[in-house]
Amino acid sequence: MSKKLIFGSSKVSSQPFNAFDLTGSHERFPFSFVYEKVLDEEKLIGSLQEMLRINPYFSARIVGSGKGSSIVLNNGGAEFSVERVKKSIPKYGLQNPLKNDKEYFCSFVSTAGFSDQTPLLKVKLFQFDDGSILSVTASHILTDGIGLFGFMKDWAAVANGREPEFHEHDRFTLIHDFEGVEKSLVNRLSKLSPNLEEGSFAKMDSITKIIRISQSLIKKIMEEQRGFLKSGDWVSTRDFLTALLWKNIMDFDQIDKDELIRLVTVCDIRKLLSLPSNYVGNAVTNRLNELLARDAVDMPVIGMARMLRESIESLTREDCLNDLMFLDQLLDEDRRDALYYRKPIPKNWVVVNNYSRFGWDQVDFGGEPVWFDIPAYPNVNRWVFILPSPRGDDFDCHVCLTEGEMELLEKNLINEFSGEILISPVCRPSAS
Repeated sequence: MSKKLIFGSSKVSSQPFNAFDLTGSHERFPFSFVYEKVLDEEKLIGSLQEMLRINPYFSARIVGSGKGSSIVLNNGGAEFSVERVKKSIPKYGLQNPLKNDKEYFCSFVSTAGFSDQTPLLKVKLFQFDDGSILSVTASHILTDGIGLFGFMKDWAAVANGREPEFHEHDRFTLIHDFEGVEKSLVNRLSKLSPNLEEGSFAKMDSITKIIRISQSLIKKIMEEQRGFLKSGDWVSTRDFLTALLWKNIMDFDQIDKDELIRLVTVCDIRKLLSLPSNYVGNAVTNRLNELLARDAVDMPVIGMARMLRESIESLTREDCLNDLMFLDQLLDEDRRDALYYRKPIPKNWVVVNNYSRFGWDQVDFGGEPVWFDIPAYPNVNRWVFILPSPRGDDFDCHVCLTEGEMELLEKNLINEFSGEILISPVCRPSAS
């Protein structure tokens, strides 16, 4: 295997992190793209070098930790590795997900012990006899998924001789002066769940399956349930899919009817904060949705979907700034225990990350990827990642549950939609 650093060009400068950046300090799993042709290694390197010149943040380094840490634009370089695999590329797809071949994902960007030697962007290219796998990850301190995919799509555009959409801008727009903020702010996560004890947390022996659900099926069910909506109310297919999964993951036979079930969704706030759509940085927030189990049992899926839509529509610029002010307060007080929240997902909670609009098919280095994937890991139980299905209009829902929870979800979905959904084999996470 060969490994090198790819450099752009930039003047050395340093900028401090804001609290949004530091709350994203956890490791980000890599994204891998499968191609049916052997990618041009030199073209990839040359176009990556141009992208690092355009956006030097991906070639930067981090200095310090926690409060007072900074990103230094010193052209430290992005890591680019090539591994040659002397065989035909496997036929990946729903029945043979790439996540079962863990060796074809690049390694994490470590969040521990940052130094001027730690690259923030890692790329690994696997060259087979008749195809390629490109695996990419970046530090979550540097950017969120939307920002990383913006970089990836621009990289593909440059590699194919097109102009990138990206224009350099100040990625630290979110820094504000909050002098006079009251010191009484407390950890909101603690306020949301003040009495959680270790025994109430979800088990971590998760497995992953990919559940493929077509847009046509979702639209058909939505039409059947549209009578439950008030006149003028609207939900998206993604709202409905999220609510459908949320309701069917819950084991209502085992939940006290007076307990709350909770769903956390991740929302892009670039537009609300008047940031450019290609803003590179962390600009997302979480929305917490909760229902009494007794209400959720009888509520139609479209009613739950409308609740999710209202939660998103009610989010305001002031909400986002208040969240940032709150996080900056914790950072100012060096409250790392609150900034780096590390407890497992509690029982009766589900977290949904919707990656279906990231533009996976636009990462087209000489042809669209025929498959793309994310790894399976043991510590993301009751998380759902919604991706588009390659070369189609379906949704591929990467669902992480315990074996018992997965069995219940499959039973619920198959009983209701027999023959209309497809499910992958079990993908077991590595022990690491």
